[in-house]
Amino acid sequence: MPFALNSSPRFPPTHGAFAPASVTMQSERDPIFVDNLLWLPSVVEELLEGEAVAVDIEGVNLCRDGRISIIQVCDAQGRVFLFDITKMGSDAFIDWPGRPSLRALFENPHLMKVIFDGRADADALWYIFGVQMCNVYCLQVLHALQFSRPEDKYVKGLQTCLNMSGVVPLEEQKRQEKLREEAKALYEPKRGGCYEVWEQRPLQPILLDYAASDVKFMLEMKRRWAAAEIDDVVQSITQDRIAHAVRRWEPPQGPSMAKRDFPLCEGFAQVQPDMAGRPVPRADYGSPDYGAPGDCWQDQSQSTGLVRQYIPTSPDLIVHDRYSLYIDPSKSTADAAEHAQSPPLSPLSPLSPLSSQFPDARKYWNGARA
Repeated sequence: MPFALNSSPRFPPTHGAFAPASVTMQSERDPIFVDNLLWLPSVVEELLEGEAVAVDIEGVNLCRDGRISIIQVCDAQGRVFLFDITKMGSDAFIDWPGRPSLRALFENPHLMKVIFDGRADADALWYIFGVQMCNVYCLQVLHALQFSRPEDKYVKGLQTCLNMSGVVPLEEQKRQEKLREEAKALYEPKRGGCYEVWEQRPLQPILLDYAASDVKFMLEMKRRWAAAEIDDVVQSITQDRIAHAVRRWEPPQGPSMAKRDFPLCEGFAQVQPDMAGRPVPRADYGSPDYGAPGDCWQDQSQSTGLVRQYIPTSPDLIVHDRYSLYIDPSKSTADAAEHAQSPPLSPLSPLSPLSSQFPDARKYWNGARA
């Protein structure tokens, strides 16, 4: 039965995470706080009926070594759901027949999850709860592909992107900035706060408002900025970026997260979209994740910047993988050879599920961490 805001509880009163006060809201515009395992499946069922949701996560030291406190989800109707993971715990990710959990939401291949740099979020979901994010679309990647110059070495933050998107009115921008400063004063240690405030119950109203504000404009940002010819590119880069972060021995944290970790290959989906999925390697050849160099394709992204300006678009020349454009050196023309300055790369099969690459991961998130 789809979730309805005006429904009365259909379950007998219990205790703890099963208490009847499962979904609370003060007004139609307020976020909907979900802290009850009995109501959770109905909420998830309704969210799964849509085509896309915006997602963000708050927590303590958010990564594989930390804790998830709140998961924010905004649907196409503008409703924001705040799922209380501090209260519901790992049970919020256990599916039962006819009763989907948050695992079903994140791992559903048909429901798009619109995020803004979800590397730390995905790392926490996988290592703490064994949940893998599927069908993900990152607005930070979209912004970089649409607006950044090749010399821009850093990606932009959510607030910067929101302010330039035209989605948020000026007065609301000012309110959001004030709210953000007040919230950070509560949870950022360098400002005298502590991340553990996300685990205090009841959650402070400022934090509730702040958590909701991170997701409620994201779907509209995608609608305004996205273009059909690069949507597949954004999703491919997003999925590969997340997988690379989760594969690292160290959690995705620190100042290096602000550096752009993907080339600006705008337009390569338009160049030869039917070649998508060819097993060619990523740009950072020779890394532990991607194998040693070999004699196959030549990477053009780093030496040419905007690929469309320099590389010939002949169908027998251009192929691309999840990250970049490559030229087959055996077919290169004089013009293409002039720009082929990177070392040769070895083939790489498409990414396999994380569970097959990390067989010990479930043991890790089941409590066997050191």
